[in-house]
Amino acid sequence: MQVIISHESAIEFWLTWGDIYPGVPCSVPRGYRLQLSAAEIPGLALTMPLHVLIAGQEQRRSDPLRCHILEKLPPKSLRQVGNGIYVVCPELAFMQLAAASARDERELIVRGTQLCSQYSLDSTKENGLRPHAPHSSTKAIADFAAANPGLRGAHRAFQLGKRLLDGSRSPMEGKLGLTMGLPHRLGGYSEADFEMNGIVQLSNKGEAMLRRPSCECDLIWRKLGIVLEYDSDQHHSRQPDLKRDTRRREALRVSGLDVTVVTGDLFNSYTWMDELARRIMKARTGRFRAWPDDFRLRQSALRRALLAFDSQRPAELPRKTRGKRVVPAGDLTQNIEISGSMLEAARGLTQKVEISGSPSDQSTVVYYALEFKPDEDPLG
Repeated sequence: MQVIISHESAIEFWLTWGDIYPGVPCSVPRGYRLQLSAAEIPGLALTMPLHVLIAGQEQRRSDPLRCHILEKLPPKSLRQVGNGIYVVCPELAFMQLAAASARDERELIVRGTQLCSQYSLDSTKENGLRPHAPHSSTKAIADFAAANPGLRGAHRAFQLGKRLLDGSRSPMEGKLGLTMGLPHRLGGYSEADFEMNGIVQLSNKGEAMLRRPSCECDLIWRKLGIVLEYDSDQHHSRQPDLKRDTRRREALRVSGLDVTVVTGDLFNSYTWMDELARRIMKARTGRFRAWPDDFRLRQSALRRALLAFDSQRPAELPRKTRGKRVVPAGDLTQNIEISGSMLEAARGLTQKVEISGSPSDQSTVVYYALEFKPDEDPLG
């Protein structure tokens, strides 16, 4: 066997197995040629089609493989994770995703944030998460892209790297952070001046309550003294955890911080989240500035992208949609008053495709492939 796993399959590998099989940094093997039999493919435990790199067109094969021509790669940009099995490093995998023009910015930001997170989904664990060190970081992704400007996707990966979050410890932390921090054009609230898992020094009273001088916050706007804490129903099915978190939040409050607890139901409420964002904006600027007219549309697109936090694998884009703007159907139809500009743009509808969701939820997401001129793309 000799195979280099790349693109979507590499992302899935790092999110699923990366902490268990971190591999050894290496370069492309001398004289590399794809050698992978049909019987060996299931042993890789990755979703089909499997994305692999090949040395030339003569090696191209059909399903269950998706073959990509091997370009000149930087030294040590692969990880050898088994005998003859190589995976592109997380930074290169992200760049390969970014090179697909049809990939929505929001989806790429979610996947990049997952690569920089401190957990993997694991159904064998009580809370469904397996903690580990991040596979990458926003700095590592930006540095890799800046150091390799000649590779496809480098410029886009560098720009998107500025939007990623470091160190989230759960899918909901990532969802909450991106929702609060991403700009309005991507459906976020543009309140990005927060720290994730920031350390707070407690007052004497708070220290006495926790019997330690400091503690962590999920999200903290340090200059504003505002803290957001996510309350997971699954995590807090255990009474000791509930009591511990309640005591910690009270210690933060008596230390002078404004603590808001966000539950899953509250996060899913556009109205409640809007009010929370308005309160943070007023604390920061002293006033409220109106959001764009089509903000609900953009929020809907972001919420759909955030669903990827509950899966290890990016949605597969059909080849025929590459190079076109791919928009979830719900962004045009889901209880949203569509502006005239959106209706005008929607006349460019060229085709409708279906992309299967994650195996765990067996869902199907309908996407429209729209063709826009650069100055009329309503989702920016």
